[in-house]
Amino acid sequence: MSLFTTRYPIRCKNISEVLSIPSGSITYVVEKLEKKELIKRETDPATRVSNVVLSEKGKRLFDEIFPRHVETISHVLAFISTDEKELLIRLLKKIGLGAKELGGINHDDRRSQPGIFVRTQVE
Repeated sequence: MSLFTTRYPIRCKNISEVLSIPSGSITYVVEKLEKKELIKRETDPATRVSNVVLSEKGKRLFDEIFPRHVETISHVLAFISTDEKELLIRLLKKIGLGAKELGGINHDDRRSQPGIFVRTQVE
């Protein structure tokens, strides 16, 4: 839902690109959120493109849950130092930029790509 909190409407295509999720999956999620009246679609009359925005109900829910989200993240990361948090931020940005440069993952073809999934065992 945080993607919808931008000041401007967002296209499903952009959501798909940002999250590296197939557009069909995004459409499914958008439809579910729309049925719950958390988002709404608006058509740009100039381009006739459908955009997604948070509804008033969605904004209220976001405003209610986001502070708890921030609190949870702060709690989870409380054991690492400020320097480690800054390093984590830099590394996550680097990973994000690298993924964007690669163009994301083709989810339809991921089973044939080595190295996409790493399996680990918990002992």
